Amino acid sequence: MKTQNTAYSILDFALVSKGNTLKDTFNNVRELAQNAETSLRSTLNSKSTSL
Repeated sequence: MKTQNTAYSILDFALVSKGNTLKDTFNNVRELAQNAETSLRSTLNSKSTSL
């Protein structure tokens, strides 16, 4: 049986919490995604310079 990999984005897991608006949720998740991307790039850059 062939296994398929499914790519997910942080945005796929965004839930609108009680008391929050859709706009609040989008802004929070966008910030989270930007921070995750920055962190990943930083990690990849530090690994490539140590080779």
